[in-house]
Amino acid sequence: MDIVLGVKVVWFFVFIVLGLFALLPLVILPRFKNEELRTRIISFCNTFAGGVFLGAGLVHLLPESERSFRELGMDFGGVPMAHLLATVGFLSVFLIEKVIFLGHDGHGHSHGHGHSHGKDSSKHNDTVNLVEPPRESFADSVSNPIEMATKDSNTSQVLPADTIIVPTPEDHSHHHPHDEKDQHWLVAVLLMLVLSLHSFISGLAIGVLPKLEPVVSIGIAVICHKWIEAFALGIGLLKANFPRSKFSLFVLIYSIMEPLGVLIGIILEVVLSESAAEIIESFISGIAGGTFIYISLVDILLPEFETRKDNYEKFGLCIFGSIAILLPLLIFDA
Repeated sequence: MDIVLGVKVVWFFVFIVLGLFALLPLVILPRFKNEELRTRIISFCNTFAGGVFLGAGLVHLLPESERSFRELGMDFGGVPMAHLLATVGFLSVFLIEKVIFLGHDGHGHSHGHGHSHGKDSSKHNDTVNLVEPPRESFADSVSNPIEMATKDSNTSQVLPADTIIVPTPEDHSHHHPHDEKDQHWLVAVLLMLVLSLHSFISGLAIGVLPKLEPVVSIGIAVICHKWIEAFALGIGLLKANFPRSKFSLFVLIYSIMEPLGVLIGIILEVVLSESAAEIIESFISGIAGGTFIYISLVDILLPEFETRKDNYEKFGLCIFGSIAILLPLLIFDA
C-alpha cells in the first residue's frame, strides 16, 4: 500500500473516534444529581462552546479562506472574497432562523421573550429542560403535565386538576414553551449541519492531496481541535433536549462526515486537480466562518449573558474556549 494512502486510511478511523466525543456531554452531565449544579455546568459548557465556535470562525476559517484565495492568486478585482462569503454565511443563517423559521407563525417572539415577564418566568424557561438528560420524547421532559398546565403564573398556586383553564391573550403572549424548544432544536440542527459540512470539506482536502507532508500536517491540525469541536456540538444537542435516539443519530452523522470526505477525496484524487480542491475548500471555509460567527454570538453567547448570574465566570470560559481552539493550531503552525 502506498504510504500516503496508508496515512489517509489511519486518519479515516481516527476521525470517526474523535467525532464520537460529541457523546461525552450525554454521558457525563446526567451524573450530576443536583439540578442547580447541572444547570450551571451546562451553562458554563455552553459558553465555552460559544468561545470555541467564535474563535473557529474569526481566527481559523475566515483567515484560512483568505489565505487560500491569496495563494491561488485569486484577488477578484480587489473584492475581499473571504469576508464577503462570511457575510453571506452569517446572513443566510439569520434569514433561516429569524425570518423564515421564527417569522412563519406570525407572533414574532424571540427565544428570550420569557425572561422579562414576572418573577416566576424563569421557572418556565429553557433552563428547566436543559438540566434533564435527553429522553425518549419532548413530552417526557414535563414531569407533571396537569400540574404545569394548571399552575397560576401570578400566584404559583396549583389549582385542582379538574379546573378548566381559559387561555387569555396575556397568557398567550407571555408563554411560548414550544418556541423555546423549537429555538434550541433549530440551533442544534444548524450547528450539526455547519460542523458536518466543515468536517466534510477538511476531510475532502486530506483525501485529494497527493503529497505526504500536507496530508500529515492537516490531519494533525484536525486532531488538535476536532475533539473540542465535537464536545461543543454535544453541548448544543444536549440543550435541545433531543431524544437519545436522535441525539445519537446526529452525533453519528457528524462523526462520519470527515471520514466520508477523506474517502470521496481519495476517489476524486484521480479526477480533480489539487488547485480545484483548494478553490472549493476556500469558498466553503469562508461561508462556514460566517455561520460559526452567527451561531456563537446570536444563538449561544447572547442568550447566556441575558442574566447576571456567573457572567464573569462565563466570560472567562468564553475566552478559554477561543484559546482552546486556536492554541493547538498556533503551536502547530509555529
